[in-house]
Amino acid sequence: MNHMKKITIVILYSLLFSFSSFAQFYQPVFGNEQTNWVVTNRVIIMEEPGWMDTISVIANENDYKVLELKSRWGGGNQLIGKIRSNETNSKLYFIAPSDPTELLVMDLDLEIGDAFSLRENETNRTIYVDNVYVLNGKKYIQFNDMIGLSTPPGSSKRIFIEGVGPNWGFESDCSPYLIACKYDDCVQTYSFENEHIKDCSFKNVNIDTYAWKNDITIYPNPAFGSAVIYISEMLNGNIHLYVYNTLGIELFNTTLSNSETAFDLSHLPSSIYFFKFQTPKKIITKKILKL
Repeated sequence: MNHMKKITIVILYSLLFSFSSFAQFYQPVFGNEQTNWVVTNRVIIMEEPGWMDTISVIANENDYKVLELKSRWGGGNQLIGKIRSNETNSKLYFIAPSDPTELLVMDLDLEIGDAFSLRENETNRTIYVDNVYVLNGKKYIQFNDMIGLSTPPGSSKRIFIEGVGPNWGFESDCSPYLIACKYDDCVQTYSFENEHIKDCSFKNVNIDTYAWKNDITIYPNPAFGSAVIYISEMLNGNIHLYVYNTLGIELFNTTLSNSETAFDLSHLPSSIYFFKFQTPKKIITKKILKL
């Protein structure tokens, strides 16, 4: 009888060890307040800057984050889908606007030789892991498949990056091409560094970043009937304000031209709202709670 108890205990310990090893936790892909990816959607040729766009998390929808793509070159803003991570942050799931099917777009638990089903241009194909490594504290899952054609100083393979996402962005109706940089809560947490991309610049041609968190203040927060928007002197000229609800639906927009503006919130129900301020060079998103 004692012998059977010992066997049972050994089996239980083995199972517990297996479960604890399997449930590995990774760096989260999303920041606490803001998450932004700076992306380019074409091949970088020599020293010529590519088309630089920005993907931003603008709202929460249950377990999903609502993503918006802003074109730097006048293409406007477009909701590109919703994305969520699992509890261990090892997997990302994406839903495109044109297809309600949830797709697995990142899996950090893959090993060398494992297959992954890639959805691209409305077709499915299989790619395979050819390397797994850790760089700067992040886990990388590298595939045998290239992104597009070439990126100096050589071709770039598709990679899952811990805390960042797939380095080719998120496949959608307006698919970006390559993640150049990532910002979490206004802090740069990743950059694709090579001869032409480093610290979100192409040969010192700077692009939009998100380090101006304190240039705009909304108070009080939480707010009741109204709130005051204060704009620092560093932001000159007119600023366009977009207001979104938690579903990512734009409620209204307006232009701000004064350093202080009283904003009436009495017509809005109690909820969380996202105020996105846009200038020719900067985007600042603020979250406010209306009581």
